[in-house]
Amino acid sequence: MIASLPTSRDVNAFATEAQERASDMVKENPALSMLVVFGVGIGVGALIGEAVSMTRTRPSATMAERIGRQICDTLNIKF
Repeated sequence: MIASLPTSRDVNAFATEAQERASDMVKENPALSMLVVFGVGIGVGALIGEAVSMTRTRPSATMAERIGRQICDTLNIKF
C-alpha cells in the first residue's frame, strides 16, 4: 500500500489546531510561558554571544580548548 501525501487542507488544519493548542496553553499558564520564553531568549543570546566572541579569538580553537585554557589559567597551570 502506498501512503498518500498530506493535502494542503490537512496541513492547514494541523497548523490551525497546533496554533489553537499553543494559544490555550499560554492562556492557562501565563507565568510558565513567560519563563520558557525568557529561558529560550537567554539561550539564544548566549549562543549568539559565543558565535560573535569566537570570531575575535583564535578561530582554530574549539570550545573545549578555550574552556580548558580558561581552567588552566584560573588554576595557574602551565602547559
